[in-house]
Amino acid sequence: MEKYDHDSRKAPLDALQSVVSTALSNDHVRRITEHGRRAINKVRKRNSVGCNYCGSAILADAPNCVNCGAGAPPPPPPSAKGQPNTWQRVATGLLWYFGGIIGLHCYAAGRPLRGLFYFTTFIAMFFIMTSYTPGGTLGGLSTFGPLTIGFGLFLLWAFDGVQILRGRFNR
Repeated sequence: MEKYDHDSRKAPLDALQSVVSTALSNDHVRRITEHGRRAINKVRKRNSVGCNYCGSAILADAPNCVNCGAGAPPPPPPSAKGQPNTWQRVATGLLWYFGGIIGLHCYAAGRPLRGLFYFTTFIAMFFIMTSYTPGGTLGGLSTFGPLTIGFGLFLLWAFDGVQILRGRFNR
């Protein structure tokens, strides 16, 4: 059986690491990479649309296509999604107030996984509270177990109420 020498296998990696760290600490390389990052960020921030005739990208403020010379298309319309309507917010708010502790408002707002989380947490809290006997523990949970779960559920419920009032809960 052959024995491997750990140091001989490690030496090329150490040499490569020192070469890379030396190159990255070089001031010229640092300036070049920083210039590249700035250029990429500048290009990303520019708005462009596609030409209707040739399909090439046209800057939003350019009057004509650089490739084919055709006029630039009109800017795209604003997002159709926008804010949820008032009745949807009112319905979500009412469901939040009357059935929010079991997650009814989440289903109306298009967040079914969050609603399922509310429901399962409520059911777990309910069973823990009803199976408690004075002086006993619930598998390591003291009397504060149900209270802790209930308080956490209440905080999540209150947070959702604030988001509904701000108009940011519905999808």
